[in-house]
Amino acid sequence: MNETGAAWTRNREKFEVKRSWYSQQDLEDIKVEIKEFEAIWHDQDPGLLVLPLPQAVKERLQNFAPPDHPPQHDPMEIELMETGASLQDRIAAQRLMDAPRLPGGEQLVTEALWADGKPFELFPHQERVVRRAAAEFPQSFLFCDEVGLGKTIEAGLALRSLMLKGHIGRSLVIAPRSLIRQWMEELREKFALTAWFYDGRSLMDVGGRVRFSASPLEEDGIVIASRHLLARSDRQDEILGVSRSWELIIVDEAHAARQKVFGTTEPNQFLKLLQNLKNAQLFSCLWLLTATPMQLDPREVHDLMLLLGLDSPTWGEWASLPGFVEFFDNLRAFHQNSRIRSEVIRMTRTAVAHGAPELDAGRAPKHWKLFPWQRLLEKIRTGSGLMLALQQLHVNYAEAMTPLLSTQTPLAVYMFRHTRATLRAYQERGLVRGLAARSPEDIPVVFRSDVERELYHRIDELCSRFYRMADLPSEERNGVGFLMAVFRKRLASSFAAFQKSLERRRDLIEAIERDFSEFEVQIKSQRDSYGEDEEDDEIDIGQAIDAERRRLLRLHYDPERRHELQSERVYLQDYIMALGQISRDSKFEAFRERLSEVLEDGKRVIIFTQFLDTLDFIRDKLVAHFGEQIACYSGRGGEIWNPNSNAWQVVEKSEVKARCRIDHPRNIRILLGTEAASEGLNLQQFSALVNYDLPWNPMRVEQRIGRIDRIGQEASTVRILNLYLQDTIEEDAYHTLKNRIGVFEEVVGPLQPILAEMPRIFRRVARGELELAEARRLLDEAAQERPDTAISSLEDYVRQDIEDETLSSISEPPASQVQLAAWCLAHPASGMRIMSVPEPGTGTHIQDGTRGCLSIAWAYAPPHLGIGPTEETLATFSGELADRHPPTGPTQNEDGSAVIAKEGVRLLTWGDPYLQAWLAAIRGDPLTDDEYRRAEIFSE
Repeated sequence: MNETGAAWTRNREKFEVKRSWYSQQDLEDIKVEIKEFEAIWHDQDPGLLVLPLPQAVKERLQNFAPPDHPPQHDPMEIELMETGASLQDRIAAQRLMDAPRLPGGEQLVTEALWADGKPFELFPHQERVVRRAAAEFPQSFLFCDEVGLGKTIEAGLALRSLMLKGHIGRSLVIAPRSLIRQWMEELREKFALTAWFYDGRSLMDVGGRVRFSASPLEEDGIVIASRHLLARSDRQDEILGVSRSWELIIVDEAHAARQKVFGTTEPNQFLKLLQNLKNAQLFSCLWLLTATPMQLDPREVHDLMLLLGLDSPTWGEWASLPGFVEFFDNLRAFHQNSRIRSEVIRMTRTAVAHGAPELDAGRAPKHWKLFPWQRLLEKIRTGSGLMLALQQLHVNYAEAMTPLLSTQTPLAVYMFRHTRATLRAYQERGLVRGLAARSPEDIPVVFRSDVERELYHRIDELCSRFYRMADLPSEERNGVGFLMAVFRKRLASSFAAFQKSLERRRDLIEAIERDFSEFEVQIKSQRDSYGEDEEDDEIDIGQAIDAERRRLLRLHYDPERRHELQSERVYLQDYIMALGQISRDSKFEAFRERLSEVLEDGKRVIIFTQFLDTLDFIRDKLVAHFGEQIACYSGRGGEIWNPNSNAWQVVEKSEVKARCRIDHPRNIRILLGTEAASEGLNLQQFSALVNYDLPWNPMRVEQRIGRIDRIGQEASTVRILNLYLQDTIEEDAYHTLKNRIGVFEEVVGPLQPILAEMPRIFRRVARGELELAEARRLLDEAAQERPDTAISSLEDYVRQDIEDETLSSISEPPASQVQLAAWCLAHPASGMRIMSVPEPGTGTHIQDGTRGCLSIAWAYAPPHLGIGPTEETLATFSGELADRHPPTGPTQNEDGSAVIAKEGVRLLTWGDPYLQAWLAAIRGDPLTDDEYRRAEIFSE
């Protein structure tokens, strides 16, 4: 109650508690109170003054009015400039805004950018992709380079180029949950672009700023969203109901958009979403990024190209899957079957009309003389006498034409594809140093105690007692199957990770028995954390967890089955206590022995695990010996050991990157990482990698290896050490990756059915649907299987020019980064305060604002920046300085708690929304023709 002096003297307050159901007297008292309140509300109480709220507020505010006249502005705000910017300054600001669109402006796309300690530089294949994607916009494309060849770089820089040119104002990036943070960080770090992550409620940038919007998907700029969120059925109305289309949608890991079940024509949720977006004309251009556009069947790549425009009637037979497949069958028989040659040529002419390359009249293929070759090409172009000429072609001549005709298909129109062969070509031309060879090494683990062996295999009893799939209705199997897969993968990783998972399951059951609100909090936490660790193209993890939530609620509210939950909780507690009694860990001991040998050999090592719990277990075991020589990088960000506080310290990504360099005074020898490290760091100075556990998805293993086996690797050989428990599902996973796929020897290529089959088979084993012996048989069959298609290597059907192209003359840029910096610093926006500050983490203080670090506060920052009026932003006009301080995006711990984002130092250059808003504030309202004329007269 309010017992202040004001309450006793000026207010009238009354507080009583009555219960209408308790007694007749209480009911009567409540009626009296209601009557009294009604009298007050209608101004019928002579002891009270009752006023409408608007009138009361108005009369109260009038008491503050000064006696002479009202103020011109809020006295608490920074005083506005008495006069606006001069006309000359407004025109100068507009010219700087327009600079990327003026002749020579294309140089400004990369001028200020730095990456990995040096000015940003593209490899020739990346440069061609960026140039073509930007020049042919809004043509849609498939970006299909192999892992490590730069699909994200190509798409990000092409996006930046189009934004600077003014072609794109609204774009949407759709990515798996595990890649959201990487996209946000790389767009800012490498391309000076700001993206806003949509989590279903609000928008958040890489610095953790939150923007609330009534319609987040209607906002301008770059919005990033999880494909799992957007593909949900309850989100369809929201995304398909936007009033404005996107100029560009980028889809990462686009191979997840496919048929629901192999061999059927029913699309999965994600493919259906993209089809609906296309049918509703909600994008002008679509870029699909995937290293594996086709694994099992040509339908996969055909479905993707239909999204890009292959469904147009102008493509004729190419638009139908039978026609598409038949062409490649005919092409394979082109040299032997003269009757199908004219049909092949007819379909290639359709592809040429859509942008596929013409056959080169200046270069005759093998066996051909130049003049007959040119005569045939003339007949192909005109059609005159073509059928007879094709029928009379000698087999050798026709066979020599086949590789050239293979580039005249929709794949050449829509797809970019570069492979390891591209790097070898660069090596031959001296563009890159020697490429490292992969040296895989087995570390089989045998349990050194009966206790470990018994506790490992006890999971079979747990699953058979409480999670028998055969006893469950179909609607409950998805959630239980997912739970069993989680348990088995974490057990294969470490006893520590498995024990933590059992503890969370026990706590969840206790919560539903004790406090329903706590149960819901834990369900949300598991949905968030498993969404990161258990990334799965075929399972909607949110739906699986929701299904298990409904099953638990049904058990809890069923008096005849509630005891099942109690029994499970008791069993889990006993299992947890037994796991806690393990005195030695055979897997860690085997790992520790090999780690010492690798370090003694002078190698620097990165250790990968799928799970934070395993990472914490390993680092706690190693830190006493290695201390500051260890660093961690995971969903929590970077962490280093602080000997002064004797604890792990969260640091920015820039600190981990710096300590990964061999020339750093406190460089690290061991880096522990989860999949976040396989997506966010380039570690060419590490030459050994340990897979403490192995994902079931081969492409995830490839991404790990790609962190050290990449352009710039300084060692001639990279060691890849793989731990696995003998006589377990993990041993089968390892031998599948090594012997059936060959992932440790060479980059994983396309067209391997086992790439898709491996995760499915192991998922069925984890659910108890397959015995290991049957799984091994299926894996052997998948390894022998070849795609039922005449399409061989995709790279054979796309443009593969690795020779230098003749570039047209480039005009001088209309402005430079240094000129931009100098002008802006001389023209701060209204309400802006700029201070020169030392570079973070160093004692270096560069006073020159064009090169140093700045602290900027902007009281009138536009709302779309998400920056508060008193917030200080660290920024710089120096790409070199910004590169040393990249952002660490927002994320969550495994328990669902938030990890605070760290923005690093923002690069102010063209394309950065802060810089663009600064220039727009100086310019003010768009300039008119009359103002330009007045400026010309004034200058004369």
